[in-house]
Amino acid sequence: MSFKRWTHPFRVSKCLIDCPYNPEWEISIDPREMDRINSILTQPFSYLDKGSQSYVFLSKDQKHVLKVFRFDFCKVPMGKAIVRTVRKWAGLREKQFFPEKPKIMKNFSACKLAYSIVRDQTGVEFVHLNPRECDLPVITVRDRLKRLHKIDPANCRFALQKRIGRFDQIQETKDPGPMIDSFLSLLSELAEKGLVNLDVKLEKNFGFLDGKAYLIDFGNLVYNPECSIPQKERFARKITFRDKTLKKLR
Repeated sequence: MSFKRWTHPFRVSKCLIDCPYNPEWEISIDPREMDRINSILTQPFSYLDKGSQSYVFLSKDQKHVLKVFRFDFCKVPMGKAIVRTVRKWAGLREKQFFPEKPKIMKNFSACKLAYSIVRDQTGVEFVHLNPRECDLPVITVRDRLKRLHKIDPANCRFALQKRIGRFDQIQETKDPGPMIDSFLSLLSELAEKGLVNLDVKLEKNFGFLDGKAYLIDFGNLVYNPECSIPQKERFARKITFRDKTLKKLR
């Protein structure tokens, strides 16, 4: 089990999600822009991280990340019961196990929102949510053990995103003011479009690239205008509190 955690073993078979074609997940893209995307995808990618919904690989030029979608669900009911018991014993919040199909639908719909509506706010450059034979190149990736794998777009779903830095780099700058202003502007832009991020963790979901704030984890985006303003205010309070705390420490 420890070996599995350390290696984060990657298998293409884990990314073969059984989900029917959905026309709502299709995107339109200019042919010249598609040429640029293809040139990025022809680069080799290396393992960077693993989340609950994707494996993340870094491009050779280190400017882009490839998120290859995966969903590992516990198939054994007893396994879920054990997880809940252990978390309860440790005093942790009960883990919610969402049904497989709704979770997949929610995630891919969020990806489409990120690309179509808030591309400038998320850094998402391309999404491929309906696997099929197409002109996209076969993508070469190396896993954490340096083993070579081929990602065939005819079988797998993925998103291409700018590589965005950590959120906590705001603590490393002498003048965080411009970065805070950029973050507040990002919150306003998301709220104006009626979008809400169901995951409210600040550090996990946001980051900075060249001083500009971005929403990194876009897999929990939903359209909910009624809740967009309250969420904007909640995140704004968090960043204001962090700024005041940082000034006191200095």
